[in-house]
Amino acid sequence: VYNYLDDGEYFTIYSLKQSGFVSPLFELGFSDLFYASLFLADDRIAFRKMFGTAVMRKSTENVTKESFAIDRIQYHQIIDTYDFLNELNDDYGCHVEDKWDVIPLLQNTSIYYDKILDRLYANKELYYKEIDMMWGCRYERYSYR
Repeated sequence: VYNYLDDGEYFTIYSLKQSGFVSPLFELGFSDLFYASLFLADDRIAFRKMFGTAVMRKSTENVTKESFAIDRIQYHQIIDTYDFLNELNDDYGCHVEDKWDVIPLLQNTSIYYDKILDRLYANKELYYKEIDMMWGCRYERYSYR
């Protein structure tokens, strides 16, 4: 598994199987949580149980709900909230019922959430660029001090 993944990549046992990774261990029929627990002994893999599954990362940095969500949003740069939740559920096997299970985690990060468009942006500047492109004009941005 270590050689199969890129440095810093987040994964779950479910996402490994979805990506085509094959291991004779999977044929034993144990739960994904059991297979994930095998990584606890490997200090090159960070591990955290969240959203009903074990999310791991090929890194020594801690895995948090925030870091996982930020990584996925930054990968896409701009993503609709519905598509983001589908990715977590369908690609990683997470059980995220509602966007409000994730959105509050991102409040004090670089991620920008637009309620009206219901979209997540890797940063606020991407949001402004998209609005500029949508409306075909430049907005004056004022900073009140």
